[in-house]
Amino acid sequence: MINKKLFITLMPFLLCACGEKSESKNGEGNKEQKEQKEQNHNQQVKPTNQQGNNNTNLNKKNPTNNNKSQNLNNNTDKPSFSNSKKQDENFPTGLDNLGASCYLNSCLQQLFNIKVLKDEVEKIIKNDATMKSLGDDSKKIKALQEIFKGMSSDSAAFYPSKSLLYDLDYEDGIQKDAFDFCLEILKPLIDDCKNDTIKNEFYCYTKTFCERNCRNQSCQNQNSQNKKPSGSDNPGTFLSLPVVQDSLEKCLDAYCKIENLKGDNKLKCNTCSKDVDGTRQELFSAFPNNLIIQLKRYDWTDGTGSKKNKKVEFSLELKIDNKWCTDDCKEKGISYNLTGVIVHNGELNNGHYWSYVKKGGKWYKCNDASVDEVNMDNDLLKDLYGDDEKKDSAYVLFYSKKS
Repeated sequence: MINKKLFITLMPFLLCACGEKSESKNGEGNKEQKEQKEQNHNQQVKPTNQQGNNNTNLNKKNPTNNNKSQNLNNNTDKPSFSNSKKQDENFPTGLDNLGASCYLNSCLQQLFNIKVLKDEVEKIIKNDATMKSLGDDSKKIKALQEIFKGMSSDSAAFYPSKSLLYDLDYEDGIQKDAFDFCLEILKPLIDDCKNDTIKNEFYCYTKTFCERNCRNQSCQNQNSQNKKPSGSDNPGTFLSLPVVQDSLEKCLDAYCKIENLKGDNKLKCNTCSKDVDGTRQELFSAFPNNLIIQLKRYDWTDGTGSKKNKKVEFSLELKIDNKWCTDDCKEKGISYNLTGVIVHNGELNNGHYWSYVKKGGKWYKCNDASVDEVNMDNDLLKDLYGDDEKKDSAYVLFYSKKS
């Protein structure tokens, strides 16, 4: 017979162990999946290798930041702070997880680390005409400002209210894509506000070069564009790289390679308008000050979707190769420093996000409300590259132009 007193003592721990629920990584599933998400994703499951292997040892842990990362704020209607203080001013402020909000927290840690963005948000909010032009997106900008203020405190963790997260399009228990959330925050600031400062900070610009191989002799004589590639400017964009090679540089090589266009992909001759064989190549004409790179690990080509944890090596410094650039690109040969990484652990429809950010020359792992100092050495980098045998891998890289 079980000792009654012992049973009563152990009951809370038994309930806690049985009550953990996982969250979904992507909100684009079918109706049944969405209903299941709403039922099952009130709390997050910690990644199986959250602390990494022995090579990702934490060099210094914030002794005042030992809070759990789930639902720390008992009153989710009002923002609040933890009673613990940060170890020093460079230590990032953790963000409470209010239920499948790790995608949001990991992205906010990266955006908060970009000073020019915080400065421009303040300027936009002070401009009544600009805020009016934003329409419903003005709530998003105000919420971003309030969260940034909370993250500027000396508290070890900030617990935003759910109303603030709702203004950022957060949905209870629905896990979304961290990179998509970054775009949802930045695009209104660039497109709706017509903010050239933020545009130059984040947008990549490319040109597309096409060569048409029309066999009609008269066309070749009349239109030299059929022989020489002509570049057309593309709108500014964020950089999304297919995971097709085993290093970041090779993925950029693949992005900029010459593509042969035949069959259904033929081009029209500029003179006779007939469909002809040709080539196409996309090259960079300008790089931003802050280069955000999505590694496209989620593949939907087969209709069902899958996640690619394929190894993609990257380093603390990225040098722009001339072969990726147009002749008039001013950023040829410049270098970028790695300042942040968003990691995803899990499969296509479930998992967990966290961030690594560099502040004051030190690296920190921001896992919701938990923040630890880490050593971003080669061993930790290798652990972030990805591996077909693992479930966690770098998903979004943040680089800052070297001054």
